[in-house]
Amino acid sequence: MHLRTYRPLHRKAQDQIPNLPGSSPLLILVVVFLMQAVYPWLSSLSPVRSVSVTSSQVACVVYAQPDFSTHTLYATGQNTLKNAGSIAADNHGGFYVADYGNNRVLHFPAAVGTGAGPAADQVYGQPDFTSNATHDGAAGLNYPHGAAVDPKGGLYISDMFNNRILHYSPASFNADRVYGQPDFVTT
Repeated sequence: MHLRTYRPLHRKAQDQIPNLPGSSPLLILVVVFLMQAVYPWLSSLSPVRSVSVTSSQVACVVYAQPDFSTHTLYATGQNTLKNAGSIAADNHGGFYVADYGNNRVLHFPAAVGTGAGPAADQVYGQPDFTSNATHDGAAGLNYPHGAAVDPKGGLYISDMFNNRILHYSPASFNADRVYGQPDFVTT
């Protein structure tokens, strides 16, 4: 198996998380990041590589590039990244990558076999796979640097230059909650 989903929090750690009145975006983000699995990634080179659980020395799948030796320069598309930020596993063996250079987050389905991984099948923050403009609102992103997935499949995105954290319900491409701002248009 090349990708894992969640590493559950130890029960004792869950009990030590304070129950704060109202919402605390920082606490939520920290808890969500503790729950996600860790994946190797190279932000300076853009491609994301999965590593076999049985052999952590050799990458077996490459994402966002056609093969292990090609380095496609920053084209905006379904199988490219400009700058990879954090990675978050979903519940089905796929993962999300914050592509802050293109102001979007991409979802890649689970890889089958080795070599070039599948192209992204979902995009957040842009109307399509070839756009990369900055936006606010419930459907836009401006320099998203972090992504995390909760146990119910909800996606959290740290929208750095809009000074907020957005929550997306499963199967929704518009955020349904905003943390750090009073509404979706205030930055």
